[in-house]
Amino acid sequence: SNCGSMSLMSEQSIFSERLIIRQLNPSDLQEQMLIESITKILTPAVTHSLPSAFHSAADAESVVSLLTGLMSEAMVFQFSLRSLPDCPIGLVFLAPEQTKSANSAHLGYLLAEQYWRQGLAFELLQALLTRLQDQGTFERIVAGVEADNIGSIKLLEKLGFELTSTQQENHRFYQLLLTDFGK
Repeated sequence: SNCGSMSLMSEQSIFSERLIIRQLNPSDLQEQMLIESITKILTPAVTHSLPSAFHSAADAESVVSLLTGLMSEAMVFQFSLRSLPDCPIGLVFLAPEQTKSANSAHLGYLLAEQYWRQGLAFELLQALLTRLQDQGTFERIVAGVEADNIGSIKLLEKLGFELTSTQQENHRFYQLLLTDFGK
């Protein structure tokens, strides 16, 4: 499957065993092939536990507007298999949050359905969190999950995230102190 050649490599790319992770820039949103690839990833199964803005992202135009909005408040990363570097299989969002206690970022991610249950999300987040730990920009990473999203909850716990006291309806919030990550 040809997704175009987007020359997505950069010094900032993060490599894991199977993945390449790269931050998206506003200019990437003009890459039609990239936008088409991302649009195909956003199936109902993928978006159902994400904020409602994702539910209506069904065509290139709405995906560009969704990503433009996200980029104004978060770092957006796309990731692909090293064997198919031009074909994004998911996105990661990291939104800085200024809190009194710690320099935090809110983490969100999505992965194309056909790649579920292969350990890719774990590999992805482990590589990203390792990079963030090295950079030292954030002290704390927060992730919100739906209470019935057992896969994501297990993933976060495996990475060392701990349940916080903050609850909203059917949402649970987990946090990870980066100083403790990998210890």
